[in-house]
Amino acid sequence: MSKFIEVILPLSLERLFTYRVTDAEADIIVPGMRVAVSFGKSKIYTAIINGIHAQETTGYEVKDIEFIIDDEPIVTGEQLKFWEWIASYYVCSIGQVMKAA
Repeated sequence: MSKFIEVILPLSLERLFTYRVTDAEADIIVPGMRVAVSFGKSKIYTAIINGIHAQETTGYEVKDIEFIIDDEPIVTGEQLKFWEWIASYYVCSIGQVMKAA
């Protein structure tokens, strides 16, 4: 069974994006860690993991992550919730909040 992560990209996008991870990667990753992901045709971005789940997203092709950057989270769960509040309050994307943070 495949595992998936939702990531925050440092872009002005209104939603999170889903990427596939292997079982071995799923065992070591937690929300708040950074991963490198491909976005678009040839761009690689550093993204922050917002959540882990087993439900595949429809509407676009789910890609694999490139690699895991951190050994432990650099952003706490409380900070991620605060980022969501900031994005809601200031009517911006959570990616813009990530970029500013």
